[in-house]
Amino acid sequence: MTWRDTMTRRGTMTAAARTVREHAEPPARDWRTVTLRVVGAGLLIATGAIHLDLYLTGYRSIPAIGWLFLLQVIAAFGLALAVLAIPSRLVAAAAAVFPLATLGGYLLSVWIGLFGFTEVRTTAGIVAGVVEVAAFVVLAALTLAPTPAGSTTKAPARFPAEISPAIARAAARALLRRAVDLGVQLIDTADAYGPGVSEELIAPVTLPIPGTATPTHLEDNLAAAAIQLEQDEIHAITAAASRATHRATQAN
Repeated sequence: MTWRDTMTRRGTMTAAARTVREHAEPPARDWRTVTLRVVGAGLLIATGAIHLDLYLTGYRSIPAIGWLFLLQVIAAFGLALAVLAIPSRLVAAAAAVFPLATLGGYLLSVWIGLFGFTEVRTTAGIVAGVVEVAAFVVLAALTLAPTPAGSTTKAPARFPAEISPAIARAAARALLRRAVDLGVQLIDTADAYGPGVSEELIAPVTLPIPGTATPTHLEDNLAAAAIQLEQDEIHAITAAASRATHRATQAN
């Protein structure tokens, strides 16, 4: 490997890395979305805490209803953590449906009863209902919030589109040059790769063929190829080659 080849590859890699850095835009932080996530998670924790208090102060002794309260507490805390940790519309939508379902269960138990239990309107129940409505509004807004420009949820551009044609060609030639350095002697070309594309990339790497670096050298080689030796000249050359081979064998 020559110094020139090494410097060419380093320059190609540096230019490619610089191009990718220039095209990579840092994701924009949308503080409105962050605020909605934090507030929504806080409201879920609040409704879970209210139901945990109700469970511990008496509802755990009610058949079926006690287990539902405990399940509501676990789900509220779990969804709150998911909203904070996972920036997903699906998670936000599930978290928005949850307080609405909890409020529906409370209203159903007040109006007609649930699993044989009829709820009585209490201050804790009213506060929990208000918190659940607020949680639904906030989390629904989070679900419908537009995706900010430059967000990580934006579909990334395909990597080849980030590299200029000049850099791509330089990288291809550096790779071909390295292949030749390692002894590769067959480089496939085909029209399917593009008209003349392969040949254009390969030519600077494999040419010039020894003896054809200049038009003068090429003319000399063509003229030499046209020379026809006489039979006695061929015999003389063959004999000289045999003598040289014999001397080399004796010397060894």
